[in-house]
Order: sequence, then structure tokens, then C-alpha cells
Amino acid sequence: STMTGSANSYGLYLDGASSNTIAQSFAGGQSGGRLDNSRYNLIDRSTMTGTYGGGLFLNSASSNTITQSYFYSPEVYGLYLGQSHDNVITNSVMLGGSNATSLTYQVGAYLYNANDNTITSSILSDTNDCGADLGQGVCGAGLYAAQSKGLSL
Repeated sequence: STMTGSANSYGLYLDGASSNTIAQSFAGGQSGGRLDNSRYNLIDRSTMTGTYGGGLFLNSASSNTITQSYFYSPEVYGLYLGQSHDNVITNSVMLGGSNATSLTYQVGAYLYNANDNTITSSILSDTNDCGADLGQGVCGAGLYAAQSKGLSL
């Protein structure tokens, strides 16, 4: 399946959704995909890209499984987990920041207050040479975790 959003939206947006499967799909828009308050979903062999926002944004989305997928944004993070716990990500690629115009969240994966997540057999990379970080954000990391605990790599 191909899901595309307008200039100010997501290709895929699940809000309060549980037990769904997104397989062999593409989602693109300002941000590729977003899961809010969503649990027990499977994203498998899918690609999500954002033109300005992130590849995939999880907010209060816990106990999801992501396998063999690709998340990319030329501006910010490939994958964001905010207040999202107990997610499992395997055999996936998360890239961020190759054409970034600011020094804000140019990382492969950004975790904020995200506990007990597992990321294995995956590639996490910032694709931009950020230069000096002037305190404007996070730049130049494959993985950045803030106020998070129990991360398994």
C-alpha cells in the first residue's frame, strides 16, 4: 500500500489504534507516519519518509513491533519515540538529517522519556555533517536518548 499526505500531514496516522498490521507499505508526507496512543501494532517491511518532519513519530505508543523497515527524514530524525514504552525494533534502518537547515534533532533515532524499548540488528545514523552544535538541539548522533531508561541495544 502507498499512503501519502499533503504538505502539512502524515502518510499514515494511527490514533488510539491497536492490533493493526502495516506490511510492505510506503508512507510519506511532511512526516512519514505517526502513532498516537496506539498499542500492539506491527510495522513490517515498510518505508516511511518525511520531507520536513520525521520518518516515524511514536507518541504514547507502546508495545508495538517494527521489523525490517526504513525510516528517513532529510531534516530531523528517522524515528522518534516520546513517552512510548516496551516497543521492539529489529532489522530496521533509521536515518536523519542529510539536508538539515537547522541544528535540531538530526539523529537516526530520538528517544524522549521512552522506557524499556529494544532496538536490535538495526542501523541508526545521522547522515549530516553537523559541524559545531551551538546548543540549538541534538546533532550528529545515530541514537539520542533523553530521560529514558531500560533501553536494550
